[in-house]
Amino acid sequence: MVQQHLKTLRGSPAHLIILALIVAGTVTAAFGSGIHAQPALNPGGLTALPPVTLGGNVLQNPGFETVTDDVPDHWVVASGYSSDSTSTRPGSAGRKSLRWNNTGADAHQTVALTKGTYDFSAWVKTSGVTVGGPGLRLTVDLRPTLHAWYPSEPIDGTRDWRLYQLNNLVIPDDMSVTVRLENYGGASGMAWFDDVQLVRRQDPPVSAFMLYPNYRGMIFDDHQPRTMRFDVTVGAGPSDPTPYTVTATVKEESSNATVHTEKFVNARRHFVAAIDASYMLAVSSEHPQRAYRVTFSIDTGAIYSYPDFRVSLVPGGARAQMNTAFDDRNNVLIRGEPKFILGVYDSGGSYSTDPDHWNTYLWSSTGERRMAELPINMYLNYTFGLMPADATAALLDSLREHGAGYLQTGNCVLTSAAGDDFQINASDAYVRTNDTYAGPGHGLSGFYTTDECMPDLMAGAFTRNLRLRSLAPDTITLGTQIGDITLPVWRDAVDVLAADPYPLYGAEADQLFQQYNHADVADQAALTRKTVMDARPFFTVLQFFKATDNGRWPTLSEMRSHAYMAIVEGAKGLFWWSLGDQSGGDLGAWCAWQDNGGCSSLASDDPRRNRTPSRDALMAQLVSVVSELAGTLRGADPHMPEVLVASDAPSATLTGNSNSAIKTKVKIFAGKGYVFAYNYLGKSADNPTGTQTVTFTWNTAPGRVTVNAEDRAIITSGNHFSDSFGPYEAHVYVIENGERP
Repeated sequence: MVQQHLKTLRGSPAHLIILALIVAGTVTAAFGSGIHAQPALNPGGLTALPPVTLGGNVLQNPGFETVTDDVPDHWVVASGYSSDSTSTRPGSAGRKSLRWNNTGADAHQTVALTKGTYDFSAWVKTSGVTVGGPGLRLTVDLRPTLHAWYPSEPIDGTRDWRLYQLNNLVIPDDMSVTVRLENYGGASGMAWFDDVQLVRRQDPPVSAFMLYPNYRGMIFDDHQPRTMRFDVTVGAGPSDPTPYTVTATVKEESSNATVHTEKFVNARRHFVAAIDASYMLAVSSEHPQRAYRVTFSIDTGAIYSYPDFRVSLVPGGARAQMNTAFDDRNNVLIRGEPKFILGVYDSGGSYSTDPDHWNTYLWSSTGERRMAELPINMYLNYTFGLMPADATAALLDSLREHGAGYLQTGNCVLTSAAGDDFQINASDAYVRTNDTYAGPGHGLSGFYTTDECMPDLMAGAFTRNLRLRSLAPDTITLGTQIGDITLPVWRDAVDVLAADPYPLYGAEADQLFQQYNHADVADQAALTRKTVMDARPFFTVLQFFKATDNGRWPTLSEMRSHAYMAIVEGAKGLFWWSLGDQSGGDLGAWCAWQDNGGCSSLASDDPRRNRTPSRDALMAQLVSVVSELAGTLRGADPHMPEVLVASDAPSATLTGNSNSAIKTKVKIFAGKGYVFAYNYLGKSADNPTGTQTVTFTWNTAPGRVTVNAEDRAIITSGNHFSDSFGPYEAHVYVIENGERP
């Protein structure tokens, strides 16, 4: 992968991909009873992944049949690799394989690929290959064009012929890549390789991504105009001059009767299709299963139809009784109220049905987490995936008393599929019970379903999403992925996509102009926004750990900058990893609470001691950042929660920005203007201090300008005001005269 991070150690139980394939839309859930009953909800969205059609193998001599001087043609082999005619895979048409005998780095072949998605596979047989740590692996290597590569899990032990696969590998541009059959980490033993395949997944003749409705196919009937919007791509190559027609067909689900058709004649290769939905009828107590199917098809000599989108019309009043939903500005709604999500991961700890346990564990000033002063509205415990329903209910009660919801975990991680022993994967009853707990709108907020998973696991995550949305229609699924070229694979697999940039990784260089690249937070947030096409809320997971022993924790200023970078780039929620026990290993060795001995567990000459603030100091940093965003920090604007969910102001509001290194987002609320700004650049040879100055121009005389939570004001001149930024620094300006004239 592009990065190997902390989460490799998260230790979630993960054994098998969910076997049951659930068709979305077959379950209609009604919540509550009597006068408090919630209207029936019919969750929808994309109902299936398109079938995969594979092209031909792009590798030459994939079965190692042609050989020159004991070296398979078209392959570069290190010592220890040689042709072998004595061990060939049964059923293979060939008579030879490639043998690895205890030494040598790799055998590889470099090929030119066109932009697209590929599947890679090879048959491997092993004998006495080192178990644990080093091993053999299959890798598609994009270096040096990109600093990215796709590796398999280590292959070790003694095993008969087995097919190993890596699917959904994204090649973002036309480029050369290298396929490697490699000895990873100095393994020993013997192995054979045969029938290596690298094949391109053919683009479907037409594909679509639902832009609106943006929450599980639900159109709320108070949204106007009542129009569906889809991003549509015609899969024909750019050199194909044929004028294709794309047809959108809407059918009533129960009768399969066509109720609406729109044709897009001479369709461009990529366009946005607006589909009228004014004829749709809402779900009701008399018609609780009413829904529609939207299909895009194209005739390229044969009719091809992209998988259906399931859509329903829901009374707008239903939102107030829903655990979660989205509005048309891509804010997350909690019981109908837009919320900017402020959440934390937790890892470790124990669970209980006793309310006093949670009061002590989470909130007490002498407990393990001490979150009473932390104004979060969402909590996720990474290690509570096996927590039973009664303990989950007790946790929900405790969190609700403090204004927070809960995301239950059941995720894949790296190369491991989500385990079927997770409660949310093992029991439909568990999901329904916790979704409806304490009445409409007060149950589980959703589910954590992916964690830096390899693209090969996307189909399993998609299937899991179908099942969870059908069982708990007013929840969300959250998936956190590394913000790299693989991110678009996950667009349809979760309701909310997040990236987790962790810029403080490894040692910070001592050279004068080198430092951690904090702008990685902004880049990954921007990539996530682009991936969901500004049509879904997305989150960013921010660093609250010391990644390696030679690294360090983020400072308060850096944590603030990370938060505002993500906000400026469009994030609708932030999570911090993690509150859990970070007492050793790659998690970074934070010290105990001061009343529990502080750093006494670390020797006075331990280099980690100087890079590890006390746990009290670290939590004070987190409380400060979250409180500022929640509007509860002394000296911070109390309206910040409303500001963060307000619509972006028109570009004509901030009419000038003299420095392109300063990135901005503008909001207007209650007559005030808010300019969120950060410095994208660090230090450089041209700018050894990293300081950037900027002059902003407001659309009118701005009146008094203050800097949020910094206890300072800015002198204005006419329509202008100026300020300076340190490397990667962020500021938020509050402008008294925010209204446009």
